[in-house]
Amino acid sequence: FPSLPVENLDAWLSKQAALSCMTLLLASTSAGLSTCAMDAFDEKRLKKALSLDNSWYVPIIVALGYGSSTGVPTSRLPLSESVLWK
Repeated sequence: FPSLPVENLDAWLSKQAALSCMTLLLASTSAGLSTCAMDAFDEKRLKKALSLDNSWYVPIIVALGYGSSTGVPTSRLPLSESVLWK
């Protein structure tokens, strides 16, 4: 760990986890897996479910596996309606 004040350590760890997570998501998708990164979860309940003590910091969790072949309909706008190309 870099020599950071304790109050900045969570932010640094979160950024490092996000970068690692991005690599995991990209590699998994290229291998044909479906992924979903989540950062809005109850960390206390997750630690209890996984039997982790309070020394663990969990900034992000990832669901990873083979998705349904039918998929879920999307409501995204086409790029031509949401991006301005110059």
